[in-house]
Amino acid sequence: MDENKENLICKLYKEGIKNSDICKQCHCSTNTISKIIDKYNIPRRAVRKTNKDFTKFYNLDNPETQYWIGYICADGNIEYNKNYRVYKVSLFSKEEEPIDKFIKFFGENNVSKNKRATGIIEAYINSKELCEYFINNLNIVPNKSLTLNPNIKFTNNFILGYFDGDGCIRNSKKGHIHHECGIACGSKVFLDKIKEIIDKNDIYSIIRKHDDCNAYELTINRKIDSEKFYNFLYKDMVVCLSRKLNNFVALYGNIENNNRVNCGNIIGESATKQKQQNVFESSTTNA
Repeated sequence: MDENKENLICKLYKEGIKNSDICKQCHCSTNTISKIIDKYNIPRRAVRKTNKDFTKFYNLDNPETQYWIGYICADGNIEYNKNYRVYKVSLFSKEEEPIDKFIKFFGENNVSKNKRATGIIEAYINSKELCEYFINNLNIVPNKSLTLNPNIKFTNNFILGYFDGDGCIRNSKKGHIHHECGIACGSKVFLDKIKEIIDKNDIYSIIRKHDDCNAYELTINRKIDSEKFYNFLYKDMVVCLSRKLNNFVALYGNIENNNRVNCGNIIGESATKQKQQNVFESSTTNA
């Protein structure tokens, strides 16, 4: 960053301009602001007291809380830096839908939203308390991608949240139609735990390591097992990414679920034949 922009950030900060407004005007992140004001030895402003309520995060019996913790495991991040006093729980997506649903559930007073120049949207919560809860209680830590092993029950709603972040459904044709589902992760321990759960539900899957990256994929590649997986994921869901649900509905039709209306505009069974997908549906973000 050039010196003129650094000076502008310092000026705005000293004038009391909100960090979010500085980010918009200077096209930078809150982390950049923190580094620059420390570089120029500018005293930190007093942290304003807020009435943030994280009760929903702590209620692990709530199916929607389970879902969002799963989603954070897939496409979220925990930032905990004592040196720069940065404490942030984030969720990323290319799509507005999961971001808006996340904010609606946890509350606008708790969650902020930022759209990056890359098109990635971030929903984030600045809270040391919440970061320490994720790290110390849930074992969801910074730089978790290769070591993910959360201390939480692997319910179908938790797995659905992870699937909506880093899962896929594809309808590929190789002589005959293959209905395939996949879940990607850098941590084999994490996928082993998911496999153990779906094995108990009579869903056959395999885990393989990618040749081109340090990641693994749990793959369900038989139609009967993909359909069982669909029913397992959505049997009592309370929130989901409607795009991925639509792809399942296109292949297997609707399943009975009184909560389905909460998941967006779901296509009907009459559209099943016309809506079958031939594309790979995977992560909702590149973050």
